[in-house]
Amino acid sequence: MDQHVGLERVAARREPVQLVVEDHEQQHFNRPASPPAHHGQALDDLVRRHPPELGNRGHHPAAGVLRQIANPLLLGDMGADATHFVLGQYWKNHFDRKAAETGAVITVTQLRHWIDLPKPMGLPKDAQNLVILTFAEQTNRTFYLHNAPVEASLAGVQDQMELREWVGPVEAQWNLAVKRSSSIFGLAPSPLLNAANAASLSSQVKQKGATALPACRTLCQRLRHRLNQLELPIADSPRMQTATAVLTLVERICSVDEEDTIPSLAAASVATSEAAMGTCLTKAAELGARIEATDWEIFEAIGKLTDERRVAASGIREEVGMAVQSDEHVVQLASALKNAQSKAVRLLTDVPKPKPELAADRGATPRPEQLQGDRPIGLNAPSPTAKTPIDEGTRENLTFTQAEELLAGLQRKAGKGHAITLSIRWRIDERGGQR
Repeated sequence: MDQHVGLERVAARREPVQLVVEDHEQQHFNRPASPPAHHGQALDDLVRRHPPELGNRGHHPAAGVLRQIANPLLLGDMGADATHFVLGQYWKNHFDRKAAETGAVITVTQLRHWIDLPKPMGLPKDAQNLVILTFAEQTNRTFYLHNAPVEASLAGVQDQMELREWVGPVEAQWNLAVKRSSSIFGLAPSPLLNAANAASLSSQVKQKGATALPACRTLCQRLRHRLNQLELPIADSPRMQTATAVLTLVERICSVDEEDTIPSLAAASVATSEAAMGTCLTKAAELGARIEATDWEIFEAIGKLTDERRVAASGIREEVGMAVQSDEHVVQLASALKNAQSKAVRLLTDVPKPKPELAADRGATPRPEQLQGDRPIGLNAPSPTAKTPIDEGTRENLTFTQAEELLAGLQRKAGKGHAITLSIRWRIDERGGQR
C-alpha cells in the first residue's frame, strides 16, 4: 500500500494535528535530544505526560491522537500496548536521499517541497512543521536565520530558515562546561549534548556574563586598591585571586563568538575553587558596594593609637585584613567589615581616664589649699620615705649595643647611695621594615 495514503488522510484532520502541535509547544519541541537509539523520546514524552488511566489497561489518553496523526505522518509507530511511541526513520531517509541527489542547501522551503514528493500531500503547515522539527532533532541539525543560530518552535518554522549539521564540542569538554555553568554561573542546563542544548547554554552563559561584567570589573578595582592601602599582599590574597579569575572568565565569554563559548568555559582557569568563583560572580555588585561604603579612615585612626588601646586596635585591623583577603565563602566581607567598624568606633570613643599620678603637673606651683605649712598635701605630698629624682629621661629606637652603653652610663652616673628604676618598652621588626 502507498505510504502516502495515510498522509493524505492527515490533511483533513486539522483538529487532531493542532492538538499534537499544542501539546508539543507546551514542552518546547527543540528539547534536549537523546542518543540515536532513543530518538523517539520527544514524542514518547507526549504519550507519557499524563499517567495511564486506571481501568483502561494502561492505555494512555493521547495514544489515539498519536495513532491518528503521528502514525499516518510516518513519524513513527504507537505500539500495540499504547504505552510508548517509537520514532521512525522514513522522513530522515527521504530527506537525506533528496539532499544527496540535489546537493542543495537544506532549507525549510526545500523540505516543504520534498514533503510533497513524489506527489503533493496537501498537509497543513503545522503538520509539515512537525515533520521538519522531527527531522532536525533526529539528525542533530540547527536552525539558522540570516546566518545566525535560532530556536524554532512548532508554530514558528520560517521558510527562510536553513538547517545546518552541527559539530559540537567533545564530550569531556561539554561535561566540564555544563558543570561550570552550574557551579559558577548558577545555571541548570541539560547534560545531553546536542545542537539545541549547546546553543542554549552558550546563549545563557553569555547573557549572564554580560550582565555581571561591570560589577566584576568594579570589584577587582576596588579590592586591589584597598589591599594596597592596607599594605596587604595582592598576589597571595584568595579573594583577589578569585575575583581576578572571574573577571578574566567573564571578559573572555563576552568577547568570543557563541560557538566558542563552551570551549572557553571549559578551558577557564580556576584560581581557588569553582564554588568561590560562583559566589564572587553572584555577589560582585554587593561586595564592590560594601568596599566603597566602608569608613576605612576609622581603621587608619585606630592604627595610630599608642595607649593601652593599641592591642585592641591591632586585633581589629587584623580582622579587617583577614576579611579583605579571604574568599567570601570563608569570611563574609559585609558582616566582617560592619562588625570591625563598630568595634573601632567604640574603641575610639572609650578614651582611658588619666592616672592620678600622671595627671599632676610636677612643675606647677601648688595652690594655697594644697599646702600644709610649706609642703604640698594630698597625692603630691611626699611621704617621709619619698625619693627625690636626680635624673630621668627616655631613649627610643636603640640597638642592643646602644642600650648596653646607656645602661653602663646610668650605672656610673648613679654611684653609691642611689637607686636606678628602669621602665623598658621594646618592638621587634622584621628586616625590611615589614610589621
